[in-house]
Amino acid sequence: MKIQYLKHHQIDKKLWDKSIENSHNGLVYALSWYLDIVSPDWEALILGDYEVVMPMTWRNKFGINYLYQPVFVQKLGIFFQKLITPEITDQFLIEILRHYKFIDICIDNKPKFIPAVKRITQMLDLSESYQELYACYSKSHKKNIEKALNSGLIVKKDGNPDGFITLLLHMYRTKNLTDVSFSDIENLRNIVKESILQGMGEIYFGYIDNNLCAAAFFLKWNRRSIIFTAQNNKGREIGAMFSLIDYYIQKNASKKQWLDFAGSMLPGVAKRNKGFGANDYEYFAVKVNQLPWPFNFFKK
Repeated sequence: MKIQYLKHHQIDKKLWDKSIENSHNGLVYALSWYLDIVSPDWEALILGDYEVVMPMTWRNKFGINYLYQPVFVQKLGIFFQKLITPEITDQFLIEILRHYKFIDICIDNKPKFIPAVKRITQMLDLSESYQELYACYSKSHKKNIEKALNSGLIVKKDGNPDGFITLLLHMYRTKNLTDVSFSDIENLRNIVKESILQGMGEIYFGYIDNNLCAAAFFLKWNRRSIIFTAQNNKGREIGAMFSLIDYYIQKNASKKQWLDFAGSMLPGVAKRNKGFGANDYEYFAVKVNQLPWPFNFFKK
């Protein structure tokens, strides 16, 4: 079957969301409402009657349209209801290159011939009891959880979602992170609000002396909870995030659910995630530059 290329206005979003929901590898990032927030004019490749689909998040720079990985979207890729081969992944990527000469994306599918760099994320299966899960925590994690509680940390679900965003902004400024723009933060604000409205999102807040010091936003869909975290210096000092994550694990243990840390290649972050018993899982970064000179030096 021929792969169809659809502009944004040509996509049937009801069929699209049904396809993502029925996919073996469906992700909340690929639902139409999420894509509409992070990439309002996203396009798509479709095989058959929405049996295999691939979102394309694009933007324009210097008059050049290119595919990129939006902030707060760890990966996308090809979503399928019947297993696909690496050759089909290659076909989709080749079709993309008919429309975009520069792509820099992360996908859940391994190509066969097109170069891809393996990346690592961490996830934790919550189906075991809390006692069994806690037994797999590292010694340092157990100490950090105890430290936070002994510091007087109070964990609640009561709080303003904007408090999480404010805390996140403060954290990024403290770390001098420049890869996240104000519009990216606004996108996350809209994701938080929309997910709570749809019953997919919840936030755990950590307080010391009634002052917010840490918050963790959990986006739950299709038996997977993705975590977004924020804390200030006080929260970091007392190990508040260890306690927040542990609290969530306690509340959701013994469920058929995965806690997706949207993990990191950074050794320190990966170590924190794996200290809760999480395991590594692969995904792939694909970067292809077929722009003519001088644009072949183009960076996103």
